[in-house]
Amino acid sequence: MDITYIGPVILLLFTFITFIISAYEKVNGWQMTKDSFQKQFIHTVFSKTIVPILILILILEVTVVTFAARGIWNILTSQNFDYASYAFITASILYILLIIGLRTINDYAGASRIAIYFLISIFGLFWIQSI
Repeated sequence: MDITYIGPVILLLFTFITFIISAYEKVNGWQMTKDSFQKQFIHTVFSKTIVPILILILILEVTVVTFAARGIWNILTSQNFDYASYAFITASILYILLIIGLRTINDYAGASRIAIYFLISIFGLFWIQSI
C-alpha cells in the first residue's frame, strides 16, 4: 500500500466508526430512540412517520458501514476506490437527511454539528476522486 492512501483510509475508518456505533445504538435501544424522536418531532410533518424514517436512517447507516468496510479493504488490497466513493456519497446523503430533520425541529446547534460531518464526507469524496 502506498502512503498516499492512508488519508482516505483514515476518513473511511472514521465514517465506519461513526455509523456503526449509531446503528448499534438505534438497534440496541430501539424503543428509547423511537420515543425520543417522537417527542422531538411531535409538532412537525414527520410526527406520523417516525418509525419508517428511523428504519430508513438505519438502513442507510448499515449501507454506509458496509461500503466503508469494503472501501477500506479494496484500497488496502487493490487500490480500488469505488466502494470508498459509494461510502462517502451515501454518508453525504444521510447527513443531508439528518440536517433536514434537525432544521425542521429548529435544532440549529445539532444541524451545525452534522454539517461538520458532512464536510468531512465531502472532503473524503473529493480526496479519493483526486487520486
